[in-house]
Order: sequence, then C-alpha cells, then structure tokens
Amino acid sequence: MPNTRGGKSPATFFLDRDGTVNAAPPPGLYLTRPEELRLLPGAAEAVRTLNRRGHRVVVVTNQRGWRGAW
Repeated sequence: MPNTRGGKSPATFFLDRDGTVNAAPPPGLYLTRPEELRLLPGAAEAVRTLNRRGHRVVVVTNQRGWRGAW
C-alpha cells in the first residue's frame, strides 16, 4: 500500500455505514444478508480512492441487530 503522507503512518478513516456508505434500511428494519447492501452513489469510488492513497478505511455501524454473521 503506497504511503502518501511523507513516511508517516497512513490515516484511518472511520465511516458510518447506514446513510454514509450504503442506503439506510427503513426505520426498525436491519440488513441481514450481504446481498441486501445497496451502496450509495460514489461510495465505492470514494473508499477505493482513499485506499489507493494509502489510507485505511473502517466501516462502522451501531446497528443493534448486527451479530457478526458476515
């Protein structure tokens, strides 16, 4: 992974999942399968650009229905 920060450790970006990276499910519903994930326009390219620039990207969620099944 190229480092574009002059020898410094790469930056890490924490992105909220629902409504930032993917379309948020309707209130009270949860994504339960990977095929339900719908990325927002430009989200994949934005993450790809950060990765190409040597940055780490972590997607986070506060979805209480998530159980680490993926």
